[in-house]
Amino acid sequence: MTENELSQLHEISSVAFNHAQSIMGQIKNREKIIRDRITEIDRQFYDATHQPATDLHKMQQLGAQVLWADWMRQKKTRLNRDLAQVLVEKTEQEAKLRVALGKREALWTLLAEERLRNRSKNEASDLERILALSMIAEN
Repeated sequence: MTENELSQLHEISSVAFNHAQSIMGQIKNREKIIRDRITEIDRQFYDATHQPATDLHKMQQLGAQVLWADWMRQKKTRLNRDLAQVLVEKTEQEAKLRVALGKREALWTLLAEERLRNRSKNEASDLERILALSMIAEN
């Protein structure tokens, strides 16, 4: 494979790697949003269950708290399900990212080796020309 072809392949692999990194960033953002929502629900639940109530309103609040707590549990369950799905996507994307990185690094290594070979060939041909010119000059 020529140096130019390897360079083009390396460029393509870099674009693919950058795309995989971008997708990973989006997944991490979604994960953070869901985790923040779960934290907020936990905080709201704690705040609501640890507030003192007056004797007059305890019975009314108890019924509302039961309904509210049930609603919060359902919402948290949905968020945990969403988080599990995002974590699966994240794991799959990490595998794709590792593959893309491996391809990019392998092509970089091949390109560097090809450049070194070309430089060695050029240096050898330059040396042959110098020797040929020095022989001509001696005669």
